[in-house]
Amino acid sequence: MSDAIVARQPIFDLAQKVVGFELLYRHTAGATVAAGPSSAVMASSTVVQAVLGIGLDRLSEGERAWLNFSREMIVERAWELLDPRQVVIELLETLEPDEAVVAAVAEGTKRGYTFALDDFEWDPKWIPLLQLVRLVKVDVLGRTPAELKPVVKALMPYRVTLLAERVENGDVLEMCRKLGFTLFQGFFFRQPQTLTRRDLRADELNALLLLDLVRDERTPTPQIEAAIKRDPGLTLKLLRIVNSAAMGFSGIESIPHALRLIGRTALERWLTLLVVASFSGGGAAQRELFKLSLTRARLMEQVSRGEDRATGFLVGMFSLLHVMLQSPMRDLVSKLKLSDAVSLALLDRQGPHGTLLAAVEAYETGEWQLVDDLAAVDRRTLADLAAAYPDALAWAIEQMGSSGLP
Repeated sequence: MSDAIVARQPIFDLAQKVVGFELLYRHTAGATVAAGPSSAVMASSTVVQAVLGIGLDRLSEGERAWLNFSREMIVERAWELLDPRQVVIELLETLEPDEAVVAAVAEGTKRGYTFALDDFEWDPKWIPLLQLVRLVKVDVLGRTPAELKPVVKALMPYRVTLLAERVENGDVLEMCRKLGFTLFQGFFFRQPQTLTRRDLRADELNALLLLDLVRDERTPTPQIEAAIKRDPGLTLKLLRIVNSAAMGFSGIESIPHALRLIGRTALERWLTLLVVASFSGGGAAQRELFKLSLTRARLMEQVSRGEDRATGFLVGMFSLLHVMLQSPMRDLVSKLKLSDAVSLALLDRQGPHGTLLAAVEAYETGEWQLVDDLAAVDRRTLADLAAAYPDALAWAIEQMGSSGLP
């Protein structure tokens, strides 16, 4: 068991009626601010906890839930996992409004999703998004009418609804009303309220293994079904996904029935959010280990041959589990019931994938001659690894929601 933890802060209209709740990341039930991991990890974790841990209906009380989305979540269309009638997607101020972001928001808008710009400061670069979003949030704390009027004036041509953030007292509320704001949020109304719910935790190992199975198009559905059945937490979360309003289904009869309804694309997206929120939400050392394991997985996938690519990815992904989970690798391999080829690679660095893993490890420590010797076993070279490594690292960073090298 574990605690699903999310804070929420209400959003009010001119009549001081609640019209929505912003959902906020909290790492513990006693935390009063969002702190710890990157903003991208906090965004992923909040979506997972809100939908799969507590439930949007309970959190939003029939109003819309406002959720922060990172660039990766926008571009990867993670908003498709949610019902457009239930949510407002907030674009974090840290993302760059590049072509990929604008295209994704344009697509989402056409499909009925509502987008908002968070912590807005005027810059011409936002114009393409201002033509698409319906709401703009402006931090008004400590700002005078003279400072806010130019921002409001610049936004008028776009006919967006203005929300004043961090309204601390009645005087600020009245000032914002006169300036043209029609939605309000802040301590004047209510401080964020943290909600927790005991949740059946999905085992990180099983979630990783299931994600690898789902990524491989050759994996038969019965094998995916069996992996879910082994973990009650994953089973519960699968049913919550399928029963969410975004999927529009009810009356689930069985795990195979649920899998047929949700489809692999949506399942892969949810699992990715679940895994990233689980592993990346730890301390700095844990996140670095997870990034390294993702890099190894992608690198081994890229330089593997033919049908071995999926196995190479799995070996690389699991190569540091014993360090991250502080458990002997032999015990983890036994628990996961991995194939002989994967087990041999992880335990003894033997077999084609074991030799390649040893070469990757040597590459990471700069033992160039050893890399060449090991890679040559399967007709690879140091140059092959060197050529593939930058893309593998970039891919790992993107999966974790980072905006650049650490």
